[in-house]
Amino acid sequence: MLKHRQRAVSLGTIAAVLFLVMSADVIGQLLTEMANRRRAHGGDVAPVYEGWEPNKDGTVTMYFGYFNRNYEEHVDIPIGPNNSFDPAPADRGQPTYFYVNRHKKGLAIVVPATTKTLTWTLSRDGVHMNKVVGTVDPPYQIDATKDDGLPKAPSTRVGDDGKPLNAGPRGVRFNWRKYRGPGTVTFSTSAGETKDDKAVTTAKFSEPGVYWLQLIADDGTAGGVLDENGSPGANLCCSSSDVVVVTVKPAGQ
Repeated sequence: MLKHRQRAVSLGTIAAVLFLVMSADVIGQLLTEMANRRRAHGGDVAPVYEGWEPNKDGTVTMYFGYFNRNYEEHVDIPIGPNNSFDPAPADRGQPTYFYVNRHKKGLAIVVPATTKTLTWTLSRDGVHMNKVVGTVDPPYQIDATKDDGLPKAPSTRVGDDGKPLNAGPRGVRFNWRKYRGPGTVTFSTSAGETKDDKAVTTAKFSEPGVYWLQLIADDGTAGGVLDENGSPGANLCCSSSDVVVVTVKPAGQ
């Protein structure tokens, strides 16, 4: 009887070891699959819903971001079936040029209070469709402090509201980048820290067309949106953004 018990314990131990080995193997496969979904090139772009907040005039602002699963390749997805909102209009000011990694709250859409859902669809190949459904349900309500006072010009003034009061002195960082457009945009100063509350730059365009240029600014509180080099990171706190639309005509026109 004792030997039988010892054998049973041994079999149980072996079974437990085999279970652990199989579990580790399954976990390894899952981790490999997850890693393969994020690559240097060829990955897709997923829309993200960030939440909503009520406005004083009775409308609602819904916030969206995105995750470009590539860590090197920027992706162009023109407005159309592969980059659209539902219900119409399909074009609600969303980006068509997607930078690598995660980008939060880059798109704010004002809708009537009667709007219940808003779906953003993104696909780089027209086959694999990534969708996110934004809803005005109470669990998704947020308080997104924003500043709408930025003038729409490539040379603009950005100020710090001094909040929170116990945060101490800090500079305001900024980043200019392409939001939409057919060609490449080169900025004389794309990122840095403001001087005398000014973020001044000039932009050079590779070809004619309509371009949207986005300015992001933050005061660095709680990590901010911009890193120490002025490049957008993954945090959500303490930022403001605006879009400047520029029409570039062919030479001689």
